[in-house]
Amino acid sequence: MKLILFIIMITTVLFAESFKDDGQVGIENNIEKAKATATATLKKARAGNVDSMKLMVKYYENGYGIKTNIKKAKYWKAKATAKVTLKKARTGNLISMELMAWYYEKGYGVKTNIKKAKYWKAKVTAKVTLKKARAGNVDSMKLMTEYYENGYGVKTNIKKAKYWKGKADLIAREKKAEEEKLAREKKAEEERLAREKKAEKEKLVREKQDKEERLAREKLAKRLNIVKESGFSSYPTDTYIDTDTKLMWQDNKDAKSVYTDWNGAKDYCQNLRINEYSDWKLPSYLELLSIFTYKKDNYIIKDGFKNVTPMNYWSSSENVNSNTFAWNVDFRVGEATINSKSIKCYVRCVRGSMTSPAFKITD
Repeated sequence: MKLILFIIMITTVLFAESFKDDGQVGIENNIEKAKATATATLKKARAGNVDSMKLMVKYYENGYGIKTNIKKAKYWKAKATAKVTLKKARTGNLISMELMAWYYEKGYGVKTNIKKAKYWKAKVTAKVTLKKARAGNVDSMKLMTEYYENGYGVKTNIKKAKYWKGKADLIAREKKAEEEKLAREKKAEEERLAREKKAEKEKLVREKQDKEERLAREKLAKRLNIVKESGFSSYPTDTYIDTDTKLMWQDNKDAKSVYTDWNGAKDYCQNLRINEYSDWKLPSYLELLSIFTYKKDNYIIKDGFKNVTPMNYWSSSENVNSNTFAWNVDFRVGEATINSKSIKCYVRCVRGSMTSPAFKITD
């Protein structure tokens, strides 16, 4: 019995020892394999293989075949990103171009290279400008002309430079022609409106003149009718017949130039002769006041008088309290005042009488 137990124990120990050796060998074999894989992958990554670069990121992050190294993992991640981005940038991808300009400027995944950073910035600028130029932007066309002439962001190409210059010049000419056309149309419209305004103004002037002429004819007809009804043989020039009072007034140049005292005024009227009429007299102050009308809060001379001076005119009415004073009428305000007969005033003579049947005041 003891012998059997001893044999079993020995067998167990031997079996366990045998298993331990096989496991250790397996682990050691896997480590060697990982190291070999990492070494080979690193070699390919250094040669520029993007997939190997990506694998090296994982290997350094997880310690597969090499020691864990986050810094180196980030290094290979940047290298892989820059490699992929560069490939896309070379195909014309705008975002990738912008990234490469930044990568070369900051040294991300590539060696810092300001010259290459400027190169990719120029490529980006040229690509954006070209897009705008194709969309019809004239300023962008002019820039593309310069870019193709100087090789900024594109290969120097004189033919393309001339093409974009021609496009820009054509659009500029078309724009100028359109502006000139609009300016001509605006000017023509302004001239049309001016003509219409002028025509309307002339129409209003004509209508006003026609109305004035019509009123003048009507007034003349009325005055001629007054002349006929009053027994006058004519409506002589240099006179004014008041259609309200039917008085005939002197209205020649003397009416605004003869300036004398009261006695001189009476003598002047007694000696006045206009055409066939010689029965003129110096008017009373009531007769003088009758040629005023109230308008716009003021007394003004009735329409029709041609020769008027805005000064005082003598009347024949004497002051009842003193025969050395007489009434005169201020033609500026239509008011009567008393002054000494010795002072000088203007003279306007009259024919007829407001109290006579022929010259009564009418409504």
